[in-house]
Amino acid sequence: MTTCRLTRLLQPIRGLDATNSVGPAVVDRARIVLVALACALPAACTAPPAATVSAPVHTLDGKTVEPFSGRAGSLVLFIYLVDGCPIANALSPEIARISADARDRGAAVWLVYPDPLVVPATIERRHRDFGLDVPTLLDAHHTTVRATGATISPEAALVRLDGAGGIDLLYRGRINDLFEGPGRRRPSARTNDLRVALDAAFAGRRPDPDRTAAVGCILEPVP
Repeated sequence: MTTCRLTRLLQPIRGLDATNSVGPAVVDRARIVLVALACALPAACTAPPAATVSAPVHTLDGKTVEPFSGRAGSLVLFIYLVDGCPIANALSPEIARISADARDRGAAVWLVYPDPLVVPATIERRHRDFGLDVPTLLDAHHTTVRATGATISPEAALVRLDGAGGIDLLYRGRINDLFEGPGRRRPSARTNDLRVALDAAFAGRRPDPDRTAAVGCILEPVP
C-alpha cells in the first residue's frame, strides 16, 4: 500500500476549515483534489520496497552476491553465526559436517555473519581454528536475517528458491538439541533437527517440525 505524505499539503485546507471562511463542501472537494495530486507525485508518495529488493550481501573477499537468486526449487541453507559465541563454537564441528553433507546433496550452504562490525580476517581465522571450510556471507544490513527471521547464533534457515528472487522458508531453528539452555549442555544431542529437516526437504516434503527454538547468542538488530 502506498503511503502519501500529505501533512504539509493539507495544512492550508485545515486552516480554511478552522476559520469557517468557506463552506464544508468546498473544503471536502479541495481535500480530495490535493490527495489525488499528492499521490500522483513520486516525491509525495512512498511505496514500500518490493520483497525481492534488498541491500547488498558480500562474501569474505568483498564480492557482492544475491543469495536468493537461483534455479526454482533449489535449496539454500543459511547458518547464522556470531564470532565469539560459545554455543556456536561448540557446535562448529557439527556445522562443518552438516554443511559438507548438504552441499554434497546439492544444496547451497552459507555461513552468515550479521554483525556489521565484523572483520573478515577475524572470521577467516575463526574458520581455520574450527575447521569451517564453508562459503561465507557478511550480512551487515541483515538482508537475509530479515528474510528468514533468524534471531540467534547459531541458527539455521533452510529455504527453497522460487526462481524469481523469492523464498519458501522450510525450516528455521536449532542445529540440534545439544544445549537445552545457555550453559546447560547435554552429554550428546538427542535430536538432530537440522539433519531431519534437510532429509525431508531433499525428499520433497516439508519438514516437521518446521520451527524449533535455537539456543545461543542474540543477533543484535541493525537500523
